[in-house]
Amino acid sequence: MSGGPYSLIDLPWLPRAAEDFRARLQAVESAGDDWTGPLRALATSALSLNQCISLTRLAQKLRRDRPSRALPAFRLGLVSNATVDFLKPMLEVAALRHGIALEICAADFGQGMQEALDPGSRINQFRPDAVLLALDHRGLPFKSAANDRWPPYDAERALADLNAMREGFRRHGGALNLVQTLPSPAELLFGSLDAAVAGSLRAAIARFNAALAEDAPRRGDLLIDVDWLAQSIGLDHWYDHRNWYIARLPFAQKALPLYADFVARVPAAMRGKARKVLVLDLDNTLWGGVIGDDGLEGIALNEGDARGEAHRAIQSMAADLRRRGVVLAVCSQ
Repeated sequence: MSGGPYSLIDLPWLPRAAEDFRARLQAVESAGDDWTGPLRALATSALSLNQCISLTRLAQKLRRDRPSRALPAFRLGLVSNATVDFLKPMLEVAALRHGIALEICAADFGQGMQEALDPGSRINQFRPDAVLLALDHRGLPFKSAANDRWPPYDAERALADLNAMREGFRRHGGALNLVQTLPSPAELLFGSLDAAVAGSLRAAIARFNAALAEDAPRRGDLLIDVDWLAQSIGLDHWYDHRNWYIARLPFAQKALPLYADFVARVPAAMRGKARKVLVLDLDNTLWGGVIGDDGLEGIALNEGDARGEAHRAIQSMAADLRRRGVVLAVCSQ
């Protein structure tokens, strides 16, 4: 990859889009009924927003004109306190990458509560398989209406609002909810004391996330840990306040592909598309060096040796995955 290594926000595990992407897209359209494989192959690249829009338009046309059973459908309701026009094609492409055809019914801007509580609302009538509550702290009532009140921020009203939406969609639409943890704010009110002072937004969000993580599985909903995702790339890369005020984008536009891929894994797993096997090499992976050349005594695997401890950490991670049910396999020459 030219230009140095990619960071997580660039989806480094995906190949870059082909230079002849548009020509390949046209070739898929002119092909026969077996279009799912070539189209999914195009989706398995790091695509721009315009490329995602072109691909989703073609996918919708092909599903309508030449239906295929190779891609199981998933009906997703989408609620947000932000603009979702850019998010929808990114989600559809990410879902296609993971092997499902996503059909999205989005609520109007900021109308989540109305959609949830009205049995005849667009989303409830859509009868989705799940509803994605793509909300951040700006879409929930964390702050007291009284400007002189202390504490100014509190998690309880925000949790109550979210729970009312969850219950509404469950009761009127028959859907489970995909609920998100909230990223911490980029700014601090009390500096290093922010996490410890009751009433700061950071402390309220931490309380919200902890309560949601405990409550979601109890009510049969699924949690998407967006807080981890934002912190993995850094809050300064996650937030873009200029785009929030100009276009009501919930986070930086460059983070859209990563967010969409992260979210799409959940409905894909619900359709049995989760990856269940980890395939590992041996030499210079599970241990340092080539055992056929260096012998048992020459490989790096000992405690106190930096390279050896790094390979032991890989072994420990693989063992943890095995304990959670992932099959381990070896492919080595």
